[in-house]
Parts: sequence; structure tokens; C-alpha cells
Amino acid sequence: RVRRVKRLAFVLFLTGCGSSELDTGLDAELVLSSATEEQRATFCEGTTSWAVSYDKRNQTGICRFNGYDAARMSMDAARCEEVTKTCRDTKIDESQYGCFFPLNCEVTVAEYESCFDAFAEREAVVFEEIAARSCEELVTETGRFSFLPELALPSACAGIDERCPGANLDSLFFAE
Repeated sequence: RVRRVKRLAFVLFLTGCGSSELDTGLDAELVLSSATEEQRATFCEGTTSWAVSYDKRNQTGICRFNGYDAARMSMDAARCEEVTKTCRDTKIDESQYGCFFPLNCEVTVAEYESCFDAFAEREAVVFEEIAARSCEELVTETGRFSFLPELALPSACAGIDERCPGANLDSLFFAE
């Protein structure tokens, strides 16, 4: 489960407008596999802008998780605090964000955005829960992250893995 949270942060880093909902800037009925080069560029601009905004809104939780992840082998709360502080003190470098465009993806823009929004809403709650705990609590927590609810694939994402090869949603976003 911990590795999946880390992969989630990476996915959100790569994918990802200023609101909490993803807006790729494309027609909702467009099937992603038929997007032109120009539409792919628009998609990337929208998702990258969204990802930067998402990371800024969730920086405290993301940083606390990074601190925990850095200290989990030694279970050293001081190491966790050090990494968390360094992360919080580091300005988000927007030039480091890239874009993942899902090629051969037979889903519409609306389906993609809805699925992504469902994941992002759920993961924001996860990062809030992590941010609410001290490093001491995290490193001594038995059954790592046992305070989190079970996280299944959101219903908005049903069938997308099959129609969007390589999306690998269930392994990227916590689903069991």
C-alpha cells in the first residue's frame, strides 16, 4: 500500500487547471486515441497545470508522506521530520512536470476526466489524513496507514483499464 501512495504521487506529478477538477481543455466526447497532435498538446497543458495546482494544495500531506517513506526502514521519526521540512521548504518547480498522454486509449475525454477527478478527490482525503499525523505517529503506527479507509477503484473508472491499455489504474491508485 505504501508503494502505491508513492506511485500515486508520481502519477499525479506526471499527469495532471486551477480548480480541483481536471479540465483537459478538450471536447468531452473526443476519444483520446483519435486526438490530433494539437489536441494532445492541449491535453498536456491542461493536465500539467492541474497537477501543479493539485500538488500545491496537497503539499503538506505529500511532504509528510515523503518524510515517512524516507524513514520507514529505520522507523526514525527525526528523519521523517527532516525530509518533511525540506520538502515543505522546497518551492514546487513547475518546469519539472511532464505529461503522460494515454495513447491507444479508447475512452472519451469526459470519461478520463471523471475517473481522474474521482481518484484525485479520494487521494486528497488520504493526504489530509497523513498530514494530520505527526511523523512519530506515522512511524509507530502498526499496520502502516491503518487509519485510512479501504480504497477501491472508483466507480467512475470502471472498465477504463480494459479500454485504455497501460493506464494500469488499479496498481497506480491504491486499489486492492
